[in-house]
Amino acid sequence: MTQHNDPVVSADVLIRFADWMVRAVVVVVLLFAYLAWVERDPVAALPAGGAVLVAVSAWHRVTQAPEPKAARAAGPAPVSIADVDRMTCRELQLLVASLLRRDDVGGVHAPTSRVDLSSEVLGHTPTGRTVLVRCHRDAPRRRLGAAAVQRFLDDTLGVRATDLPVLVTTGRFTRSALALGESRGLVLLDRTQLATWLTGRPTRLTPHLGA
Repeated sequence: MTQHNDPVVSADVLIRFADWMVRAVVVVVLLFAYLAWVERDPVAALPAGGAVLVAVSAWHRVTQAPEPKAARAAGPAPVSIADVDRMTCRELQLLVASLLRRDDVGGVHAPTSRVDLSSEVLGHTPTGRTVLVRCHRDAPRRRLGAAAVQRFLDDTLGVRATDLPVLVTTGRFTRSALALGESRGLVLLDRTQLATWLTGRPTRLTPHLGA
């Protein structure tokens, strides 16, 4: 796993952790309250417990919901690279998904990632080629090296075979990373390329989307 020392990224991890801690506390409190109620009045507690379970499930679905359909249909709102630097990992993932949809990539979906600080977006080009984009939320001055590129290649060309592997970073790539990516047919988009992509202008990815 790529190591991140960006304080903004660290804050993103803390936000995720705090979110799960709040959820855990709420569930534990509800559980103990329910058990106490069951002891006093099991007949009334059973339907009430079912209602609480439905409410908790709905809460989870709402808070983890992907982009609204209206937002997907309308495409991405104007975003600058400065806006991207303030995004969480999940927000970056959804932004990349919306950019792919704008560029006519079909079947785009962005599975929720809770563990890693990189996330992936999947889809296929109009000609049916599979696309896998891994998004790295990095500090602007951070440089991803050849090791990170090799790990991605091992994933996409090994266990998770894909026709068009794309690696996006909000930071930059080292020269060795760029050389390795070019030699292995990997599309690398750094923050400069990402800023260009946001405006709708051609990037290194553009020629591959129509192929």
